[in-house]
Amino acid sequence: MHNIKDLQQKEIELLVASAKRCLNFIDHFGLLLEIYGSKESEEDKKSLTSKFNDTIYQIEEEDAYLYFLKLIGAKYTPGNNEDLSKKKEGFVPFLKVFDFIKENNIPLLPWSGFNQNAYIYSESIENNYLSLEEESINEKTTEEGYAGSYYFDDLFKIVTSKMRLIPRSNEIFELLSLCLISEYMDKEYEFIELNSTKMDKKVIKDLFHKYYERLESDLKLKKPLNVESQEKCWSDLSFNMIQIQNQIISIRTKYLIPYQKLISDELVKVNVNREKLQRLFSEIKHFLFINNIDPQCWESSLDFPSITDMKKMTLGPTLLTKIQKGDGDQIKGFPKIREAFFEEIKLNKVIINENNIPQQTMGGASKKVS
Repeated sequence: MHNIKDLQQKEIELLVASAKRCLNFIDHFGLLLEIYGSKESEEDKKSLTSKFNDTIYQIEEEDAYLYFLKLIGAKYTPGNNEDLSKKKEGFVPFLKVFDFIKENNIPLLPWSGFNQNAYIYSESIENNYLSLEEESINEKTTEEGYAGSYYFDDLFKIVTSKMRLIPRSNEIFELLSLCLISEYMDKEYEFIELNSTKMDKKVIKDLFHKYYERLESDLKLKKPLNVESQEKCWSDLSFNMIQIQNQIISIRTKYLIPYQKLISDELVKVNVNREKLQRLFSEIKHFLFINNIDPQCWESSLDFPSITDMKKMTLGPTLLTKIQKGDGDQIKGFPKIREAFFEEIKLNKVIINENNIPQQTMGGASKKVS
């Protein structure tokens, strides 16, 4: 898979087409969940299994899906019984992404910022937004309503976008914006010195300049070489990648109950003993949670609390008895359950970059969308 900045225009256009197909397959996955939720008989549900498998396969085979994984920074550690050797580097199963992706896992292009809109709309549309009526504030505008667009030096746009993604430089960006807007509107503002420190109120301009130069030197080699980053093909790609993220979250929210039922039903079909293990694993996770232990940080099964330690913890003695029974068959006893639980954690461990939305530093409370 090419570095995304090195793609030729034709390759970008093909990737956009792939993203649109991917969206159609994701929509179909949602439709199948809706149908599955309405079925009651096992025979009717079973008839949908192949359709689910085919749709998931089609999503995963699209080039746009792999680039999407790269753009959200997804990393996945497969379990021992999971063979992904035939998949491309960076592959994550769709259902894992479906489970873990959040609103702040935005698939940003490496040089892009989120919600940067340089378009000016027709007078009637702008007046509609200016009314500040509830129904018009979040109204979507299509290309037919565009009246013009501001274009900036390509590297300037890349650098300022990057500034918006780093907590402190974003604060400097916002503060300088307020100062300059105040000057433009002939509004007074002042700078109050603290701790007997002598500074001119123009210090914000100096700080902005330092951040800009520092980031500019790092980013000169990251913008596209073959296609300017403000070309429409890049905008189309960015739009469709974000649509993929939004659509996955929307479908998961709308059809969460049938999805959970689908996963639960599949577990029962695969192995009755596996269901017993799943219940035990759920109890183990609850035990770890109430004892403030995070298994996602474990490097091996040896990080599992020892028998001696568990006996001293809340719910530990009762849980140890259940661990000895295990699934009642092959997987039982402390060593085997400890190993099986660690494999379960690895199997379900999907790390997705959550740093795409600017956060505040000491000046304000940090906020993430969860």
